[in-house]
Amino acid sequence: MNFYFNHFSENNVAVNQLFALTEQLVNGILSYLTSPQRISLVFESENSIFRNYLFNNYITLVSDVDTKEFLLLIEEQSPMLNHIVEEDLSKFSINFFPSFNIDSLILDIFIACYIYNGILASLSVPEWNSEYFNFTLNEANEYKIIQIRNISNEIHGRFHLSIIKIEQIKRDFIDWTFSDQVISFYKDLTLQEKDQVYDRMKHCKEHNFTDQGNIIRHIIDSRNIEDRYKINDLYELKCCTAESSFNTGEQGWIRIFYVRRNKKTYMIFGVIKPDNFGYDDYIKKSVDNLNIMLK
Repeated sequence: MNFYFNHFSENNVAVNQLFALTEQLVNGILSYLTSPQRISLVFESENSIFRNYLFNNYITLVSDVDTKEFLLLIEEQSPMLNHIVEEDLSKFSINFFPSFNIDSLILDIFIACYIYNGILASLSVPEWNSEYFNFTLNEANEYKIIQIRNISNEIHGRFHLSIIKIEQIKRDFIDWTFSDQVISFYKDLTLQEKDQVYDRMKHCKEHNFTDQGNIIRHIIDSRNIEDRYKINDLYELKCCTAESSFNTGEQGWIRIFYVRRNKKTYMIFGVIKPDNFGYDDYIKKSVDNLNIMLK
């Protein structure tokens, strides 16, 4: 995985701020990574490494243990052009310009990030504190807006990881339909909760929703649901205990309401709900979501 250091982000950074901002950047990258992998931090030139420090010299000055360990383990690549394969050099002549103000016409670090689908690594200063930056690409007089991912801090890292997790469930459960509410609900879960929900859905898919351990519940009968809401095939998938429960002392479970019709699965409503709390409001919202999905 390649991260491209945005040397423009350090233009107005005082030396005494540099180490704290580097620590934020490293924490952001670490929050994005979920498994050990080869990491490269690419610098446009040898003179664009953390305010003109030599990389190894800079590491010796870092006091934060986790930041220093990360910088020691990654592969530093500078100058960038020494690490570009020859057949890709022509790609740097593309008509590529930012959708924001920048005091430079040399955009090679952004172009490389785009070409190799990398992630921009910026110091967390106001003008570079964003999950994405937009650029305009002109190909044969056809203009299109492209987005380059950026990480400056932990918030950005968790954001991009969440996007990957959402893409994963859409890819791995491609024959299921997810409501916008379920996607939004899933996005707001913690990383551990996302993984547990994913595992539960995977189990259901592999076992054709055969209940093994009281994790699936048919919501009907006792609440006269069929008469009140005109639905008799609403089910609840009980996934895992919500981490927020440990703070409130109230055992809330992450639950997803779904229906299966004509060999199709509709995941329609997600909620954190204790066992002793009523269903009526969630049933109504589930039915409303389902009606929107079936239009």
